[in-house]
Amino acid sequence: MILDPELVAAYARLDEAIREVIRIKAFNEDAEAAPLMLADWVVLAASQGYDAEGEAISQIAHIVNEDHMPWYRLIGLVRHAQLLIEQDLKDVEGEA
Repeated sequence: MILDPELVAAYARLDEAIREVIRIKAFNEDAEAAPLMLADWVVLAASQGYDAEGEAISQIAHIVNEDHMPWYRLIGLVRHAQLLIEQDLKDVEGEA
């Protein structure tokens, strides 16, 4: 449970932005299917910069809805998304 009001507001904006992107990209375009309900989401972000010695550093962050998701669901969601991305890559490479 998030207690920081600023963080609560930021999560609400992020959730709304994700819902809007899903709506615009029409992920649930199948007219015969019942509308889908957004159940879980994870945002992966990579940051890059330099330390005091000028060495390149990076950091990977994962942000999940409501700041909590059981590990088995988080790992399952990320791994399934990885498989879909890899399939998309194969499809694109197959067209070349």
